[in-house]
Amino acid sequence: METISNNTPSRQDIFDALLIFINQRTRIDARNYFSSWNDKEGIKAFRADYNMILKMGRDAKIMLNAIRWREYAVTAEVMLETLGNGRLTFHKNTFQFCANQYWSIEYRAAACRFLRDCYVKAVRESCKDWEEIKVRARKELGRGVANRWF
Repeated sequence: METISNNTPSRQDIFDALLIFINQRTRIDARNYFSSWNDKEGIKAFRADYNMILKMGRDAKIMLNAIRWREYAVTAEVMLETLGNGRLTFHKNTFQFCANQYWSIEYRAAACRFLRDCYVKAVRESCKDWEEIKVRARKELGRGVANRWF
């Protein structure tokens, strides 16, 4: 069991909040893509972005599960340190995200980048360089996830 101070959230709190963040509705608005069902290119662009958002959600869950069992390498303190001062923040047991342009496309990508950084910190000790980390990620997370995020 992990011992932490009263001000630091537990590892489980961070995982729970991150899963809630990843699982929230995409807020994608079809009106940003097309104004009528006759706009085939707009519909195609909408579906492409929507499918990309869904894929990022699946990728995030795969990486979340990969670091969940690495309790000693990825502690609550390591996770909070990995967040740093970026656009994805953890405050009062919730994740918040400040978007650059379009929140719907960016929020799960931010979660994936955060989880990738946690994964890298977890395996860096046993890997000698970035190429070895990528090979390990390909084996553990799958070729698609590794190619998209590593």
